[in-house]
Amino acid sequence: MKKFRFYAAISLIVQSISFAIIFLVLYNKKRSLAKTFAALSVVGGIAGAWLLICESQEKAKRDRMLAMDACCDMSDEDFMEDDVTEEDINCTFEEEPAAEESIEGEDSEKAE
Repeated sequence: MKKFRFYAAISLIVQSISFAIIFLVLYNKKRSLAKTFAALSVVGGIAGAWLLICESQEKAKRDRMLAMDACCDMSDEDFMEDDVTEEDINCTFEEEPAAEESIEGEDSEKAE
């Protein structure tokens, strides 16, 4: 269903070409249906070209959106690349008790 426009456009263009050939054959024989096939050929060609242009524009739009998604994709792997060790995490907690011990040490020296 995604490529319906593309296949419809191609079939209309092929039909238009075949109607143009039939027009040429009938025009040489001076038949009255020649103008009808010429008109159908022109209408089919225009409709096929219009569908083909619309499909190519939508494909370009989808490609741009996919390129933007790939460019802006931020997965968890990007954030996991940091070299964080347990020491980096625990160092902030180890500093606080050490600061409290120095304060307690100062209080006990003042008390003596």
